[in-house]
Amino acid sequence: MKDLLKYISFFIIFLNFILFCCANNEDSLLNLLQKHNSIDAERVNLLINLAEEDRTVENYPALKQYSEEILKISQKISYNYGEAFGYYMLGAYYFDTEDQLHALENLKISLFKTENLPESKLKQILLFKIRRTFGVYYYRYSMISEAMIHTPKALEIAEKLNNPEFIYSSKINLAVLQTELKGYQTAITTLQTLSDTLSFFAFYKNYNIGTCYLKLNQPDSALLFFNAIVHDSISNTQTSLLYTKIGESYLQKSDYQQAKSFLTQALQLKDSTQDFYAITQIYNNLASTYLATNQFSTAIRYINLSIETAMVHQLLKEESDSRLIKSKILEKNGRFKESLQEIHTYIILKDSLKQVMDIEKANIQLLQNELTIKEMQFEYRMKQEQESHTQVQRLWFFIVTILILALLVILLFLSRKSILLKNKKISEEILKQKLENSRKELTSNVMQQLKTQELLSEVKDNLAELKKDPNIPKSEINSIVRKMNFSMKDQASWKEFDMYFIQTHQSFYHQLSTDFPCLTVNDKRLCALLRLNLTTKEISTIINIKPESVHAARTRLRKKLHIDLEESLSNFLEKY
Repeated sequence: MKDLLKYISFFIIFLNFILFCCANNEDSLLNLLQKHNSIDAERVNLLINLAEEDRTVENYPALKQYSEEILKISQKISYNYGEAFGYYMLGAYYFDTEDQLHALENLKISLFKTENLPESKLKQILLFKIRRTFGVYYYRYSMISEAMIHTPKALEIAEKLNNPEFIYSSKINLAVLQTELKGYQTAITTLQTLSDTLSFFAFYKNYNIGTCYLKLNQPDSALLFFNAIVHDSISNTQTSLLYTKIGESYLQKSDYQQAKSFLTQALQLKDSTQDFYAITQIYNNLASTYLATNQFSTAIRYINLSIETAMVHQLLKEESDSRLIKSKILEKNGRFKESLQEIHTYIILKDSLKQVMDIEKANIQLLQNELTIKEMQFEYRMKQEQESHTQVQRLWFFIVTILILALLVILLFLSRKSILLKNKKISEEILKQKLENSRKELTSNVMQQLKTQELLSEVKDNLAELKKDPNIPKSEINSIVRKMNFSMKDQASWKEFDMYFIQTHQSFYHQLSTDFPCLTVNDKRLCALLRLNLTTKEISTIINIKPESVHAARTRLRKKLHIDLEESLSNFLEKY
């Protein structure tokens, strides 16, 4: 029974280990590996923090190095979360360095890996970051419909996490996309659901709402939101952007003095930056403002600065817009010939711009095709990996099933064997008990016969003494003696003795007869009495002969059994 329990315990432990390893709980396996690779796992977590810091400060060489190291260590120790984060950081690196294809490929892998992680807060945070990056990625490359797939999902995750910063950034990104689709009122509604508790995001919230009202030609509403954040900007770039929008609002209101003031301040802040698109917009707005007040020379000076900036930095759209404004200035100033020349240049630039746009559209289409091919390749590879993973799971399931069946067979076998052994042991105990009972009965029978014979012998001896008395009739005494002699040699008693003896020594008579066929019935009975270790006196009493006769019978028996004088007769008979 102890062996059975030992085997059962061993197989249960082994089976639990197999099931533990097979759980689609990569997270359980991850926990085990993290336990044995805690140093490497801690290093990965440290590298993740360093990589995020380097992305914030735009230290891209370090960002790439850390991302690749995160991937390498995580794959080595099967740290699935670290691996998913490594692909995300690589995708972010390629996105920030404008490598579209590698960015998309790594972000796709990261999304797939993350979605297959066990549910946890870390998983949801990483999913949010990936979805948000996808939204910005597609917006950058003018794929608004694709961006509108990922940005709302990022917002949904942010709300599930109840993270104010995530919710703010997601809603602002969503509003930018809605603005791009000319859904200005929808964008305003989205942004107005945000509170002003986070000052950094509050600036962009009010800035974008104001921009939407400006697009809707509602400058007063726009100014309400722009003025609310005049003191909230945290950099010259933000302040310049805000002053530009305020200047445009006053320009729409025909408040040219205020427009000049804010646009001039915006230009002073922008002079130290490399945002040439924003600088041309400020020049154009200033030129339009001075045109409205008939200050033609100043308007021409600013529009020429805008054209010069656009030409130097090859900003065709901004140059064409500036040429059109210049033609209006010249026309209003009465310089019609020059105005027509500017219109002609504007038309040429428009045609060139159209060609450039067509080329850009073709490039975008080509890029989209390449991205589609990449996505198809990635999805195929992921599908192959899933199928491979499924096959491994099926294999493990098959192995576990076989092990369970084997365990059941072994348990049944061991159980049956245990039952048989138990039954055998019980049978042996019963047989042993029966033999013991038979031995006791045999001993009791022999002792009873011995006492009876002793009693009869004693009575016989007493009768012999009485026979000497002349007053007692001898014929009656002789009759009693004859009856006693007959009783002492009663065969029924011997049959009962043989029955009990055979029960305890089943093959004794048979083996003796086989080995020594010359033995008589009396010889065998003498052997039986010797086998019971009875003394010569006891034997003489039982068989009602003198001790000398027993000695003589033993001598004859020794000869028949071919036993030397040195060997004990009793020891010899114990073999049977």
